[in-house]
Amino acid sequence: MVLIFKSKLLGWHNTGERMPQSGHPVRKRSVGLTQKRKLIFRLHALARMAQRGFEPAEIHYVLDNGSIIEQYPEDSPYPSCLVMSWINGRPVHVVVAINDDAQESIVITVYEPAPNVWDNGFTRRKS
Repeated sequence: MVLIFKSKLLGWHNTGERMPQSGHPVRKRSVGLTQKRKLIFRLHALARMAQRGFEPAEIHYVLDNGSIIEQYPEDSPYPSCLVMSWINGRPVHVVVAINDDAQESIVITVYEPAPNVWDNGFTRRKS
């Protein structure tokens, strides 16, 4: 089961508002993963967002302004990627599947990366 949030309906699209970012450098910019797409949150993602204190508008920001740090082209049923950004000084990772045929971005999970697993910028896994 999925819940669908269309960004225009919730007023997130074209508001000109931006979430504050830290001064941390970012690598590849994401290419507006919610622009001209339906944004769908899986129930698992919504539960994790509530548990970890993230709002849908913040995740929308991450997907439009964050950096794609890993890609999973073989994921099924759709290829997915890991997007990283900063929300109010907190690092956040979002795993999102991309259904190009239906023009959908599907949020799979959301979490704050663990410092013992990720480098200082939270963009590369420690070896």
